[in-house]
Amino acid sequence: MPAHDASAPPAGTSRAFVKCILSGDSLVLKESATSPPASERTVSLAYLVSPRLASSKRGQANDEPYAYDARETMRRVLVGKDIALRVDYSNPTTGREFCSVYAMSPKTREWVNVALLSLQRGCVKLRDEPPRSALPIDYALLQEAQRRAQEARTGLWSDKSPPAITLIQTTDPAAFVKQYKGQTLTGIVEHVRDGGCVKIRVLLDNGHTHHFLWTTFSGIKAPMLKPQGSDAPEPYAEAARDFVEARLLQREVQLLAEDVVPGPNTSNGVLATVLHPFLPFLQRAGAKRVHAVAEHVVNGSRLRVVIPRESAKLAVVLAGIRVPRQGEPGAEEAMALTSSLAMQRDVQIEVDAVDKTGAFIATVHVPDAQGKMKNLAVALLEAGWASIHEYSADQSAYGNQLYAAERSAKAEKAGLWAFEEDEDEEGAEAAAKEAAKKLEQMSVAEAAPTVTKNLAPVTVSEIVTAAHFYLQSMAPDAVANLENMMAQFATYHASPAATATAAPSPLKAGDHVSAKFTADNQWYRARVRKVLNNGTATVVYYDYGNVETVPTATHIRALPAHFTKLPPQAQEARLAYVRAPTATGAFADDAADALDRLRMNGPGKSIVLAL
Repeated sequence: MPAHDASAPPAGTSRAFVKCILSGDSLVLKESATSPPASERTVSLAYLVSPRLASSKRGQANDEPYAYDARETMRRVLVGKDIALRVDYSNPTTGREFCSVYAMSPKTREWVNVALLSLQRGCVKLRDEPPRSALPIDYALLQEAQRRAQEARTGLWSDKSPPAITLIQTTDPAAFVKQYKGQTLTGIVEHVRDGGCVKIRVLLDNGHTHHFLWTTFSGIKAPMLKPQGSDAPEPYAEAARDFVEARLLQREVQLLAEDVVPGPNTSNGVLATVLHPFLPFLQRAGAKRVHAVAEHVVNGSRLRVVIPRESAKLAVVLAGIRVPRQGEPGAEEAMALTSSLAMQRDVQIEVDAVDKTGAFIATVHVPDAQGKMKNLAVALLEAGWASIHEYSADQSAYGNQLYAAERSAKAEKAGLWAFEEDEDEEGAEAAAKEAAKKLEQMSVAEAAPTVTKNLAPVTVSEIVTAAHFYLQSMAPDAVANLENMMAQFATYHASPAATATAAPSPLKAGDHVSAKFTADNQWYRARVRKVLNNGTATVVYYDYGNVETVPTATHIRALPAHFTKLPPQAQEARLAYVRAPTATGAFADDAADALDRLRMNGPGKSIVLAL
C-alpha cells in the first residue's frame, strides 16, 4: 500500500505548472512541465498590486521600489513548481484572470497562499477596492499579513528608501569580457532565445548593479529558430530551445565569460561557460539520503521518482547493477520485483552521478517487510534478477554489499543463475579480464586479420552480445541517405498530419511502423516484433538495431509509404570464428563492454568489416 499521503489542495482549485514570473503579481503558467507553448496562460494574483519592474515598452527606465524584491519572492518559491490555483475573478475587458495561487510548504506539506509571503515581506499591497461579494476564506489571512508588515514598517511600509538597483543593458561585450574574464559571476536567466543563447541578468556589486547580457554557450552550436536568410527554424531548433528553457529559464546560474561572440551579428553578446546548479537540494544533501516517492517503474533498474519537498521529478537508474533488457530472460521478473518493492512507496535515494541520458545514477533504499530500509539493487542481486555492473559498483559506497549479494545468488543458483554451469570463477574472471585488456591495447588494424577483399567501413550501432551486434554502413552515400531521410522523418512527425495518425489497425507482427524511442522521445522507422495483450508492442528500430516494448496508443504510428523506400540501415552481424557468452552468461557484460570500448576508441569511431 502506498505510504505517500500528501495533503489535498484547497477545494475548488486546479493544478498548473509555473513557467516564469513576470512581476510580483503576474506569472506565466503551463498545464504541466512538458506541455507545449500553446498551453501557456498569464494570470495575476488576486487582490494584490505589485510595484512595476522597468519596461522599455512603457518607457520606464528603472524599477519601482521593491519591484525586484516582489518578483524574486515569487521566483524563488514558484518557478519550475506545480501549484494549485483558483480563479477568483477576471477583467471583462482584457480577459485577464485574477487567481489565488497555492504552493505546498516543504516543511508542513500543507498548501499555502503564496500572496502571504509577499505581503509579509511588505513588497506588495492589497488592492484598495471594495470587498467582493465572494471573498475567499483566506482573505482575512492576507489582511492580517499586511497589517503585520505595516506594524513592522517592512518594505513598502518603511520610512526608508530601499537601496537603488542600477540596470545596465550591456552594449560593449568586449569591455565586459576584459573586466570580468576568469571570474565566476552569478546571474538569473531572463530569456532563452534558442538552444545555445540566453539573456542573463548578471548580479554585480552585491546585487545592486544588474547587467543584462546576451550569452552564447561556448563549445556548442545549437540549431537556430530564425537562421539568417530564412524564416523557417532549423531541425530540432524548437526542441533545443524547450530543453534549455525547461532547465534554465529564471534559474540562478554561474557564468565564466570567455570571449566575444564572433561574427557581425552577435547580439552584443559574449561566449561563456554557464554552470547550472541542477537540483541544488541534491548537492546540499551531499551523501545524505533524500526522501522521494517512486512514481513509476520503467524497468527493473530504472524508475521515475518525485521529491515532494522540492516538487521535482527525476529519472533514476540503480547504481552498480545491470538487469536484462526488454525481451531477454529475466527482464519481466526484474521489473516485477522492483515494482513490488518500490512502486508508489516512500523511498530514499543517494545520487552518485548522471548518465548520458540525463538520468541520475543512484542507490535507492526501499522499505522491507519489517519497515527497515534496504538497498533495492542488493535485493535484485540476491534474487538473481540482476548482475554486477563492475565500473558502477566499484564507484558505489555499497560495492561490497553488491558483490556479496551476487555471489550469494550464484551460490544458490537463484534467478538468472539457475542454468549457469559450475566453473572456476576466479580463474575464468582473471583470464577474461586479461584477454579484454590485451584486446583494448591493440589497434583496430592489429586486431583485424589481414584481408584484402570485401572490406567495408561500418559502425556498430547496437550491441546484443560481444559477438552479436548490428552494423551501419559508413560509406558516404549511405550516411547521407540516412541523415536526409531522418531529417525529413523528424519534420513529418512534428507536423499536424503525423500527430493525427494512429497505429495500424489491427497491429500485427511484421508491420513496418513509425515508433517513438523512449530514450530520446524521437520517432524512428521500426518493425513490429510482437503485439502484447496489455496495449504494448515490442518493436525493433531497423535502422539502428535497438529493441524495446512501447505503448501502441502513444508511441506507434502508421509509416507513410514514401519512408519505406530506403532499405533498413542496420544489418545484423556476428563475429566469425569466436563464441561469446550469451546475454545472461558469465562475463557477458564484461565482454560486451570490451567490444563497446574498442568500438568507441577506434579511429573515427568506425571499424573495418571483413566479409
